[in-house]
Amino acid sequence: MKKHKTLEYYVTHYIKRKIPKHMNLDFAFYFKEFLTNDDYRMLDIGCAIDNFLANDPQHIIGVDVSKNLLKIAKTRRFNVVCADVEDGLCFKNESFDAVHASHIIEHLDNPIFFLKECYRILKSNGLLVVITEDFSKVYKIFYDDPTHKHPLTKVSLKKCAEEVGFKKFFVNRQFVPTGMNLLIQKGLISLEKALAIAKILYKLGIYKHRKGTLALVARK
Repeated sequence: MKKHKTLEYYVTHYIKRKIPKHMNLDFAFYFKEFLTNDDYRMLDIGCAIDNFLANDPQHIIGVDVSKNLLKIAKTRRFNVVCADVEDGLCFKNESFDAVHASHIIEHLDNPIFFLKECYRILKSNGLLVVITEDFSKVYKIFYDDPTHKHPLTKVSLKKCAEEVGFKKFFVNRQFVPTGMNLLIQKGLISLEKALAIAKILYKLGIYKHRKGTLALVARK
């Protein structure tokens, strides 16, 4: 796909209307503790045009290797940095309260090195959320994406987290708040109630998940 076509695709399909963080359930599910905190710093790795950063632009920084995608992010006045995470994260030790990386780790040569870098830049008790493909579920199509390098399963992702030094973590299916964000935006349900309901259903295993997607949630 040509570069201009790639940009056109992102602009058409991925630039969404900004949803305030107090109304965005998928952001709140993992990062609820930061919703009312005006003194935190979060990193979004592989930010692209950065729809994730749009949750809270004042406190989230994005990093990506694509200069073309970052041009779009900058037109949205987001704080972004161009860097290749394969070479390490270009930030000082204990720089962030939270790190988010969605569908990045499976594209890297060395997942453990990447997680070590995430661990390094996290502050004490910092939160890491890594979303990735579950190879055990998507193995038939995993390599249909030619940029996929390193398949991971629930077991191997846990072993990576342990190898890096995380003591407090879990790996589950990715939470997907299908439909509930719309109810929140229309004022039909509060974020707090939606979050409480979603967490109960998630634990029971009956709320919707991305069956082929895993979430590593870890504390330093």
